[in-house]
Amino acid sequence: ALVDADSKAIGADRSAILYTWHQRYPKLCWTVKDLDKNKIKAVFNKFKDAETGTLRFEGFNRLLTATGNSPLSQEDFAGVVGDAPGLDFSALTELYSLESADLARDHAAIFGSNTAKEEPASFRAWVFGRQTVSNGLFLGPLMARDAEAGTAVMLATLRAGCVEHKLRQRKGPLPVELIKFESGPAAELGGQVLSQLGFKKAYSSNFMVRGD
Repeated sequence: ALVDADSKAIGADRSAILYTWHQRYPKLCWTVKDLDKNKIKAVFNKFKDAETGTLRFEGFNRLLTATGNSPLSQEDFAGVVGDAPGLDFSALTELYSLESADLARDHAAIFGSNTAKEEPASFRAWVFGRQTVSNGLFLGPLMARDAEAGTAVMLATLRAGCVEHKLRQRKGPLPVELIKFESGPAAELGGQVLSQLGFKKAYSSNFMVRGD
């Protein structure tokens, strides 16, 4: 679904290079899904505990079973919720934001609707990246419908790049080049996001950012 969305947005098929980048540099590839909150709420309300208003151990395992997944052990569930009594709505939304999750499929399995035949999940933002021979990062194009989603994927990518830079014990600043920023209707969106993240405009349409 993401490759199809990218092809429509770019106007060219980048599937081969994107699959290569994702396989070699998974920490530099990030997305923000466009989730249907009404569907998440329906799933949440179906299995939540009436007393606490959360998905507790029994309810969460009923959800997993209803969607064809294996139930969790008490220990595994505790690792998911931490000190909380269960998963609240925002926590379930975060789980459905993961790349491996399929909200439409789960909703169809639970409610027996026609949602499985709907269009594939859409995305608010995405970016793919790779490492350069100069030990920097090469990113782009970064696609985003809004500043919030664009900022989220860029921050995640930069954070992952800095961690990788540190783990490999590379010294000096980390150069990052964003070759292009494709935004939605707002013409100034790219500049807004890049300014918020401390990017300095270099030459042509390129931006550079340096960090430890």
